[in-house]
Amino acid sequence: MVINKEDIEAICIADFAMKKRKSYATIMVNLADGRVINPVESREIEDAVI
Repeated sequence: MVINKEDIEAICIADFAMKKRKSYATIMVNLADGRVINPVESREIEDAVI
């Protein structure tokens, strides 16, 4: 799926533990339509940039 960044007006970013204190993930969601933009198996800012 190709995402046009210009169509996105607002996003929600949340990080969560996939395994308690072992591995984390970050998810970005387009607030306009609720679609996932970018799931990342990390909580580092460098990995979450689209």
